[in-house]
Amino acid sequence: MNWNAKEIALLKKLWPAGQSTAQISHRLGYSRNAVCAKLLHMGLRRDHHKPPTANPKIIAACHRPVEKVMSQKPATRQPNQFTKRQPYARAQKCATP
Repeated sequence: MNWNAKEIALLKKLWPAGQSTAQISHRLGYSRNAVCAKLLHMGLRRDHHKPPTANPKIIAACHRPVEKVMSQKPATRQPNQFTKRQPYARAQKCATP
C-alpha cells in the first residue's frame, strides 16, 4: 500500500484528535490493520494510558454485613471394618425375636 503525503497528514491530524483506527480507516479507505501498521511504523500512539482499576468496588447482592466465612470440611468418619463373622452375627441378632 502506498500512502501519499495528503493521507499521512490527515492520519497525523485525526489520530491525536481521538479518532479510532476504525474511523480513520473508513475515512481513508484503507483497512484497519493497514492504519494500525502505519501508526506503528510512524511511532504515533495516544498520549493517555488507561490504567487498570486498582480498587474495584464489589457490591453485595444483599445489604447485610457479610461476615468472614471460613470454609470447613466436615470431618469424615472412617467406615467400620468388620471381620467376616460380624455381619452374620448382627444379622442373627436382628432376626431373633
